[in-house]
Amino acid sequence: MNVNDVPRLFRPHRLRMYSMIMPASFVRLRFCGALLLCAASIAFVVGAEAAESSAKVAAAAGTPDAVKHGELVFHGNYCGIGNRSGAEPIDALDVACMHHDACTPSGGIPSCACNAKLVEEAGAIVQDTTQSSELKALASLTGTAAAAGMVGCTPTAVSAPEAGVIASPGPLDPVLPLRP
Repeated sequence: MNVNDVPRLFRPHRLRMYSMIMPASFVRLRFCGALLLCAASIAFVVGAEAAESSAKVAAAAGTPDAVKHGELVFHGNYCGIGNRSGAEPIDALDVACMHHDACTPSGGIPSCACNAKLVEEAGAIVQDTTQSSELKALASLTGTAAAAGMVGCTPTAVSAPEAGVIASPGPLDPVLPLRP
């Protein structure tokens, strides 16, 4: 069989893609392909872990005991779904989470004021120079998650006594009752 007998499409050294790409570029292309393959496999593993985690959350939602005993706590004794009530907080972030849990109605969704307080306390931990960088990073993540929980909050009208007008606070401002 002669090389000329094979259709041009099936001759690897004559493929248009290879003829346009320099050898160094081809190596980079293969490296990028391998990198994308690795990224896809990592994404698959992370997705599988996320599915397992969401299955735990779904199971905990149906069984109050799982939440009650703090199986979904991600830091200390109070940060996460549920808590290990009665246990001492392990650090400043755990104290902030304990305050948030105390503010949240049992089995309910945290109010905007509860989330705002957690954002404020987590921000103070991030600014504290005596805290470790790991705790600061976790506090930043916790504060961001609490702020994300405030997306659905609606501003409430509060009075501005010195101006004599009704103002609408920002998402992190405390909600005050109207004065008569």
